[in-house]
Amino acid sequence: MTARTHSRGWPTEWNGKRWIYSDTRKPDSGNRPCRRCGRRPTLEGYDACLGHIAGATSACCGHGAQPPYMMPEGSNMDRHVVHFVLKRHWHQEMLAGHKDIEYRAVTPYWTARLAHRPVTHAAFSRGYTARGRFVRTVTKIDIGPCSYPGWAGDFYCVHLGPIMRNAMLDRQEESEP
Repeated sequence: MTARTHSRGWPTEWNGKRWIYSDTRKPDSGNRPCRRCGRRPTLEGYDACLGHIAGATSACCGHGAQPPYMMPEGSNMDRHVVHFVLKRHWHQEMLAGHKDIEYRAVTPYWTARLAHRPVTHAAFSRGYTARGRFVRTVTKIDIGPCSYPGWAGDFYCVHLGPIMRNAMLDRQEESEP
């Protein structure tokens, strides 16, 4: 199983090294026209049908494949994103589509990040690098046992939605060795 999402309405998948279009198997350049309206992104990289939206760090019309969204700029949005650093194994499991719940111990550190503020998105990185970063929506956070053998006690269970594309992170990843 592989991680799958959409780029401008076109199905894409992670091939282990980069995002590729599912229909052509070519790398996702980020410049393919919208599947719904047929227009290319603006020179600045905005969706042609939306253009620049003041006060937004990113926005997408959904291209007929996903619901539209807009992420407001400023520190308020930063408070809704929790960051996770993963070991290579767990990073690969998540990209392969085998891991949809992130477990964290119930400690004061994670309680401050997961229980005392609204969390809408989770940003993941492989180790303490910019390589392999991606964002997923958070659908629910609860407390319960971990499903992995040998993990005893209660954990925060962060239930995750699909991987969201972030062209800035993709470009940054491709520029690294």
